[in-house]
Amino acid sequence: MQDCITKEVRKLLVFDVETSTPQGKPNPLVDKFKYLGAYDLKEKKYYFISDKKEGRDLLRKHKIVIGFNSKKYDEPILKREQMWTNGHIHIDLFEVVDKRKHFLKCKNKSRSLASLAKIFGLSEGKGELDYSLLNKESVTDEEYELIKKYTLQDIKVTKEMFEYLYKFFEPFKEYMSDYDIKTYKWLTSAISVYAYKVICNLTGLKEEYDDSDGVGYKGGFVAEPEVDEEHGKIYCMDFNSLYPHCFIQGNLYSHSCKCCDDKWTGNELFPVKGGYCRMKQGDIERLLFKFYKQRIQFKKEKDNREYLIKIIINSIYGLSGSPTFKSLFNQNTASDCTLIARRCCKLARDKFRSAGYKILYSDTDSVYLKDLHDDKERMLMVKDNIIKIIKQNLPFPCHTFDMGIDEEIKHIWFFKKTGRKLKKHYMYVTKNNKVKVKGLPMIKRDSSRLGLIVFNKYMKEKIKSGKIKFKYGDLRKWAYEELANDINVVARTFMVGSLKSYKNGTQLQAQISKVYGSGKHILIPNKYTGVGKSVKYCTINEFKKSGFNVNAISLNKYWSEMEFFSEFIPKKDNIKKGMISLEAWCDV
Repeated sequence: MQDCITKEVRKLLVFDVETSTPQGKPNPLVDKFKYLGAYDLKEKKYYFISDKKEGRDLLRKHKIVIGFNSKKYDEPILKREQMWTNGHIHIDLFEVVDKRKHFLKCKNKSRSLASLAKIFGLSEGKGELDYSLLNKESVTDEEYELIKKYTLQDIKVTKEMFEYLYKFFEPFKEYMSDYDIKTYKWLTSAISVYAYKVICNLTGLKEEYDDSDGVGYKGGFVAEPEVDEEHGKIYCMDFNSLYPHCFIQGNLYSHSCKCCDDKWTGNELFPVKGGYCRMKQGDIERLLFKFYKQRIQFKKEKDNREYLIKIIINSIYGLSGSPTFKSLFNQNTASDCTLIARRCCKLARDKFRSAGYKILYSDTDSVYLKDLHDDKERMLMVKDNIIKIIKQNLPFPCHTFDMGIDEEIKHIWFFKKTGRKLKKHYMYVTKNNKVKVKGLPMIKRDSSRLGLIVFNKYMKEKIKSGKIKFKYGDLRKWAYEELANDINVVARTFMVGSLKSYKNGTQLQAQISKVYGSGKHILIPNKYTGVGKSVKYCTINEFKKSGFNVNAISLNKYWSEMEFFSEFIPKKDNIKKGMISLEAWCDV
C-alpha cells in the first residue's frame, strides 16, 4: 500500500490544526491557530509546529494536503492566518467517507475520527484532550508534550485512514481521465459525479454541469403490502439491473439521433413520451451493455471490479434525471426509464397472479410472491414468458435481461402505523435462516441502540421460527437487563458551544451549555432530573448520585422501535398513571 502512494510524483502531507476556541465550541470564523501537526508520506516524517511561517513553508512544499473535516474548519483558519495557498489539492477524508458511506458500510454509524478508526480497524487515539490547555496563553513543557502527543496521534490515525481509503477506492482510477486521476477525483468525487466523469470520458461527451432546476416525474413502482404476514414457499423475484436494461433496450439516450425520421415512440405496453432511434444503439447504451457483460464476467472471476461497474451502471438513472449532469440529462429519458420499469413490474405481478401465485409486495424491480403450487420450475416458466413479452415490446432486446430469484423466504412480515400498511418497512427470514430487516427505526442511525441490542440478543432466534410478537413484560425485562449491565446503551452525546452562541436560550443545546458548560457531554435521558422538558438529560454521575435505577430512564425511543414486536404496549396515559402510583409507593 505504502509503495503505491510513494510512487506519486508530488508530495502528500497529512495535517491537522489545533486552535484556541474563544466561544467554547469550534468556530472557524473566530478560533485562533495554535499548532500545526503534519506527516509527510514520502519522507515518512512527523511535524509539530507552532510558528506560522514555518507552518506556511511546510504547507507550500506540498501540492496535495490531506485532513479530516479540514475543508470546513482547518482550511478557513489557515487562510485567515495567511498560511494557505489556493494551489493545494485538498483531500478531506471526512467528505470522502460521507460521500461514499454506503460503500464503506458506515451509513448509519458515527463518522467521528475515533469511530471510523474502529470501523476500519485503524490505530486508536489516546483519549480526549483537555481543550482548556489550548486556550491558555502559555503552557508548561509537560502540557506542551501532552498536546503534541494528542495531535500526532490524530495525524497517525488520519494517515492510516488515507491509506485505507486509497487502497479501497484505487480500482476507481481505471475508467477515468489522466487529469482526474492526477487530481484525485477518483477518490474525492461523489459517486454520481464519478459515474458521470467515467461515462463522459469513455464516450467522448463533454463534461458539462448546469445548476438549473429539473422538472419532477414519476419514479419507480412501490406497491402497498397485500398481507400482514405470510409463511411457506415465498420468493423475491428480481429483475436483473432493471433501470440500466430499460436504457439499453429502449435506446433511451438516442433521442437526438439524425439517422431516422421514424423513431420508436413506444406502444400499448410501454407508452413512452420521447422518440428514440430504431436504427442503431447509441454510444451510451452500448457502453452500458459492455459494462454489464463485463460485470457478469468479473462476478464469475470474483474480481472486485464487478462492484465498481455496478456502481457506474446503477448511477446512470440519477444522472439522466438531473440537469446538473448536462450531457446526460433529458427529461423524457429519465421519465421513460421509470415508465418502462413500472410497466415491467406491473406486468410481472399481473402474469404471476393470473398463473395462480399469491402476490405479497413489490418494490421498484422486485415482486414478492407465494408459490401456492410448490413448483419452482413452473414459476420460472411463467417468469420466462414475462421476459419474452417485455423483450418483444422494446426496440433493442438483449440476452442479458432476465428475472431471477433474489431470495427464497420462509417467513415475511409487513408493518402498520396508524392502521396503514407501510411501504419499504418489512422483515423476513430466508430459507437459510438469515433475518433481514428493511426500513425499521431500530436499524437507523438515530436509533436508541438499545432496541437493536435487544432484537439481536433476545428476539432474533425466536423470529427465525416465525414468531414476531413478544410479551410487553419480556421486552421490558430484556431492556432493563441490558441497562443494568451498561447504562451507556441509551446515552446520547451532545457537542455544545458557549451559552452566548445560541440565539434561542430555551433550545436543548443552550440548556445543556448553561448547566454543564461548553464542550462534549454524554447524557442519560430520564424522567426526573437534568435539562430538557418532556425528556430530561443528566450526566451518568448525576443519575447514579440521585439513587435512580433503570426505572427512571426514559425509554420513549426504545418503545417506539418495539411497537411492531410487542403484543401490547400500554398507552402513555396508563404509563403516566402507573409512574405516579410508583412514586407514591417509592417516595421518588
